Amino acid sequence: MRLKGISLLILLLVIAAACSSSKSTATRPPSCDRIVIDMEKGTIDGLTLQAPVEHFMAQFPCRTKDDTTVCGRRLLYGNDGLTIFPDRNAISVMHDFTGVITLPGYSMSEREARNYYGEPVRTETEGEYVYRYYQRSFGTMAVQFIGEKARKFELHATIPAETVMCVK
Repeated sequence: MRLKGISLLILLLVIAAACSSSKSTATRPPSCDRIVIDMEKGTIDGLTLQAPVEHFMAQFPCRTKDDTTVCGRRLLYGNDGLTIFPDRNAISVMHDFTGVITLPGYSMSEREARNYYGEPVRTETEGEYVYRYYQRSFGTMAVQFIGEKARKFELHATIPAETVMCVK
């Protein structure tokens, strides 16, 4: 009886060791082929807006520019319509973004955006541009409208009152 108990214990330990060593390390290989921006969670291919700059650079090696602007460091993915501002914990998604956005957005009218996202917390007008700031669980989603159509989105980890658009 004691031998069966010991054998069972050894078998369970072997199974536990096998399971723990087979943890999946599979991640999406670095690529810019299909960047996914989750506008509900405020993530880009699963990376939060507060991820270290090295993580963005490793995950998206295809940047066309790495420089400093008034918004701090800028990783520009000009061919993909995406800019990452790691110093501001923000990303800018242009109308020519070639990846996937999880929520409706471009070419939405202001009325459609209000129906979908709710009332903006803050609004700014600058010439022909209207900026609407929506509170999200991750911080702020700022939408730039030109005329009646949404042309650009920025996701920020800050609250709407503290959010400053990086690309106007």
